[in-house]
Amino acid sequence: MDHKKTFEPFTILGVFWSLFGLIVLVATFFVRETQQVPALRGIVTNIIAGSLLLGVGIASLLKGRADRRKKGTGH
Repeated sequence: MDHKKTFEPFTILGVFWSLFGLIVLVATFFVRETQQVPALRGIVTNIIAGSLLLGVGIASLLKGRADRRKKGTGH
């Protein structure tokens, strides 16, 4: 069983975007109201952005996993 490490761009991107999405979602709890931006608008914006980032991250992770299985280097 020779497991050769290869560069997996989708896996790396998936981890990055998933973590970034989680950070944005956690930051939702720290949104404060300003004169220009009401609190509700900031919260909704963070939830939408965090969900999109998390979705892109998970999709990239799944794509990377599928590509790895096609190459035969998966588990």
